[in-house]
This record gives sequence, structure tokens and C-alpha cells, in this order.
Amino acid sequence: MRKIGAVIIALLIVAIVYLNIRAIEEPVSKKLLVQQTLYAITTDDSQIQVPLYVNQKTVLTSVEAIDTVYIHNIDESLKLKATTVDIQAGGKKSYLNETYLSYYFKLGLPKLEMDLYMKEAYLTITLKNEERYTVAIGRLSIFHTVTDDQIDILTQFGTNEKAEYRLSSITLDIKANSPVMITNVFYTVNQFVQINQAITNRQEVVVLIPNDVFLYKETALKIQYEMDGITYEKTFNLFRYFDRVTRTLDDEHINRIYVIN
Repeated sequence: MRKIGAVIIALLIVAIVYLNIRAIEEPVSKKLLVQQTLYAITTDDSQIQVPLYVNQKTVLTSVEAIDTVYIHNIDESLKLKATTVDIQAGGKKSYLNETYLSYYFKLGLPKLEMDLYMKEAYLTITLKNEERYTVAIGRLSIFHTVTDDQIDILTQFGTNEKAEYRLSSITLDIKANSPVMITNVFYTVNQFVQINQAITNRQEVVVLIPNDVFLYKETALKIQYEMDGITYEKTFNLFRYFDRVTRTLDDEHINRIYVIN
């Protein structure tokens, strides 16, 4: 029995040594994690902030190493080249037993004179050494700003009851100078919720956001309404409805992971 016990202990020691050697020989892959996000802003917004997470230090997060950055659709028929690039380091996050460092890419945007919509948006970073990295970032919607004095949002708040990472409803306290019919509320250029609610002075309007798989905690809006048989529109700038304070990136269904050099 003692001999058997000694053999088992010896085998365990050999196995531990082997695993340690393998861990040294096979370093952890360098990874970039991106959470798919719904970005909805207006042409008044001068920049967009895209968080990226890396499990090791990389030149991708060094402004000095970057040549160009642009956002585009899948076939690159639509492109927005960043006019400025600033990178802010954030805290540590964990995902699948790995630690990721947060970096917030603050990208200056060119001034647009029309709506822009990318159902599938990508970020391409080209380094000065000519290496090129493209990652999916989610969806991008930019409303062309439309001003109007007839209606206004006095207060607003949102809920994320159905999923912690996304808005499920928005409540708008709307004031109208004359009786109007709120017909639709657009939360992206191509997505809207039908309302059909009359407002004579001031009233709350609840917008139920359809289910989607994106991180979505802030948004611009466009309200469409009718007055005296004529349809009008007004856009409202980006508003953050909630913040998430978490040290993890556990929303695996919105995570995309890329192995990088």
C-alpha cells in the first residue's frame, strides 16, 4: 500500500511540474474584447467614445503608435475618419478568469449634414508600422439635428428591467406649446416606437424599447409629431439614462473577442 501511495504522489508531482512547464511554454494569447454597443447620437455631438479591453499591454492603446482610426460599415461604403484620437486608461475588468485593462477611445467626428446609419459598425485602427486591426463595435446612428420650439422634454428617465446592460423603456415628460399628437419616437435613424398619444400641455410619454443584443445605456432621440395635420420632427441630444458599476464583463452574448499580435 505504501508503494502504491508513493507512486501516486510521484505521478501527481510529475503532472504538476508538466503543467507548470506547459504554462511557461504556452503564454496566454493577447486578446482584445469589444462589447457590442448601440451608439445613437446627433450631428451636434463632436465625438464618440468606444471602450476597448485588452488582457495584455499592446501598441493599439498608444496614441503615438496610431496612424488613422475610422468607423465604417461592413463593406466600407460608409466611413467616418476620426478627426482626433484620445485614449484614456480605465480600471481592470474580469472575464472568464482573465483580467482585462479598460481603454476608452475618444474619437472626434467630422461634422455631418445628414442622417447616418450603420446597422453593423466596425472600428479600424491602422498603426504607423502599417499593421491594421478591424473589430465590430455594434451599431451606429447619427441624427441630423432638427430644432423646434413647439415641444420640449422637461425631464426623462430610463429603466433596464429586462437586462442590466440595455434600456428597456424611456419615460419622457413632454411639454407642448399647442395641442399635438406624438406619433413616433425614433431611437435610431431606422428604428422607432409608435406612440400616437395626444398632448395638450404637458404629459408623460412611455417608450418601450424592443429587445436587442447591444449595450445601450444612453441615446439621442427624434420625436415625430403632428399639429394641424402637418408632420414635424425634433431631435434631442445624447442623454445617459443609467451607469453600470461592475468589475466584470460577464455579458457574454454582447462580447466579441479578437486574438491580436
